[in-house]
Amino acid sequence: MIVWGPGFTTAGHRHHCFQLVMVMHGTLLVRGGSKDAWMKCGAVLVRPEVAHEIDARDSTVLIVFVDPESELGTALGDRLDGDISRISDG
Repeated sequence: MIVWGPGFTTAGHRHHCFQLVMVMHGTLLVRGGSKDAWMKCGAVLVRPEVAHEIDARDSTVLIVFVDPESELGTALGDRLDGDISRISDG
């Protein structure tokens, strides 16, 4: 599933799917939980079932959910180093 629209903030939560969040303009902050430091990035990929919080206020975001049992989900899982992976602007 792919959606886009105005930015938002979330409390800690998790999904069954991989989640890609990318700002089309503005700032994206992400962290694993309320005791973790915020990380600034242009995009982030979160593994399934991993707790995370997003702060993308005053931005426009693109959000992609990928089923972890799909071919794409398997390929993503094989290539990620951590649970929350910031994606460089490049």
